[in-house]
Parts: sequence; structure tokens; C-alpha cells
Amino acid sequence: MASIREIIVVLCMLIVTIQACQFSSSCTGISFDGHTMHAKCRTPYGKHVKSSIDVSQCVGVDYTGKLDCSSNFAAKCGDVEFNGITIGARCATAKGYKRFSNRVLDDCIGNVDGKLTCC
Repeated sequence: MASIREIIVVLCMLIVTIQACQFSSSCTGISFDGHTMHAKCRTPYGKHVKSSIDVSQCVGVDYTGKLDCSSNFAAKCGDVEFNGITIGARCATAKGYKRFSNRVLDDCIGNVDGKLTCC
């Protein structure tokens, strides 16, 4: 059984991981060109700089066809749409069936020093 200290350490790690994402709280002018997301993101000094990232580096698909925070969704998904900070697509399951799935990009992408990065 885990000690209270071990539980607290794990909870703190989860909080840091969650805070590392959430790019939309510090980036503006979010747009998409294919699978590439562009934005102006705030640095620790308050300056906004242009940044871009291939969303396929940060979003993937699990065996059930659900979008997750891995990578390479483009290989298994079609009918991809971006709506605000959400991606939606029809993705293949392990059995080859297609299902619709969506994912909030804040779960998978963060802003580190003004640069969009995978979490």
C-alpha cells in the first residue's frame, strides 16, 4: 500500500503535468493549415511570439479508435476537422472499423516559453 507521502508526490506530478498543457490560456490567434496549428504564444516575459506545431506529433489514436495524446493520428484518421481548440476525426479501431472521436487539444499541447509543444 502506498504511503501518504508517495500519494502526495504522484498528485503533485499530475498537477504539474496538467498545468504544462493548456496552451489556449496563453496563446492567441489560433489557426490551422492542414494539420499544422499556428498561434501567438506568451513567453515568461510577457512577449507574444509566433509558434506552430504539427498536431499529428501530439495527437494519436488508441486501439478503440479514440483520439489520445500520443502521436500520428493522421495515419489512422480521416475526415479531420478542427473547431476552435478541438480536433474531430473518424479513426480506425484495431478491428478496422471507423468511429468518430474528438479531443480537446489543450489536453495534448502546451506552451513552453512561447513555443507550442506536446505534453
